[in-house]
Amino acid sequence: MAWIRIEDGLPDRCPEGFKSYLVASWSPGRQIQHVGVYDWRENHFEDRLGEKVSLDDGYWVVTHWMPLPEPPKLELSA
Repeated sequence: MAWIRIEDGLPDRCPEGFKSYLVASWSPGRQIQHVGVYDWRENHFEDRLGEKVSLDDGYWVVTHWMPLPEPPKLELSA
């Protein structure tokens, strides 16, 4: 899997209502990068508290996104 730049496209609309993605953002004022898991809903990302994450926020600028990897296979023993 590779990071996708925001300029190159956004996730497709999800018929289930939302899908989770890894999102990278940059804070110009603080000069730090953050990577977190966010939900894509219609046309914006939301954090785990349900707060809309703006793609062009001046404090945190969303720069990249990527699908989450497949979860690990569980080996259940009887």
